[in-house]
Amino acid sequence: MKYNYKNCKGENNFVYRNPKIENNVLEFFRSLPPHLIKFPFDIYGAIKTRSNFSVHSYQKYAKKHNLTMQDVVAFCESNTGCIFKQGKKYMILYNNGEFIVLERKLFTLTHEVGHSVAEHFRFISGDRIAEQPDESITDELRREIEREANHFAANVLCPLPYLYMTSPSSPKDIQTAHRLSEEAAEIAYRDYRAYERSYNMKWHNAMLRILTGVDKPEPNPKRIYMFS
Repeated sequence: MKYNYKNCKGENNFVYRNPKIENNVLEFFRSLPPHLIKFPFDIYGAIKTRSNFSVHSYQKYAKKHNLTMQDVVAFCESNTGCIFKQGKKYMILYNNGEFIVLERKLFTLTHEVGHSVAEHFRFISGDRIAEQPDESITDELRREIEREANHFAANVLCPLPYLYMTSPSSPKDIQTAHRLSEEAAEIAYRDYRAYERSYNMKWHNAMLRILTGVDKPEPNPKRIYMFS
């Protein structure tokens, strides 16, 4: 796996661009019913359209299995969330504690979905992807996997083509419109200011057609989901 970086204009940092993940984002939006394609993005509603997904908070999972929160954190190898795979089914666990802000929870859920969409499980030998190092892969590959999941989450919750179209004037505009944390909104605004459609014009235009309803996805009425 290789990363694609694009230098920000006149800044001492970089905008991360990954065509493979961006295409994953496009296909993800195409798979959703039209009423879900709006912002702030409803990741809970999007997950409900996946019949092979289940989502549980740490707190409910602990109560159901007679565990302590410390047990669940150790089980997930993460304080915020993780994703498990059994066959073709996925289970996401996330920390719904009051000390974690809503924006962080939404990003965590979207990040974990990104691991499945990007097929990251093919790189590991275990049944979970979490924050802690996986001995079956190198540290470099683990960092790449996490960066890809972050890139997926950022472009689902706040797609760069959509920002280009709406022209936010400040990070606060993005924070309000997309339900991001202050830090995430500042990063999104920096990336938006450095964004160039020409980097991947085909993706940019395809995303706008989906996000504006010009290309309407076909929802699958057979999808069923149990959320708890």
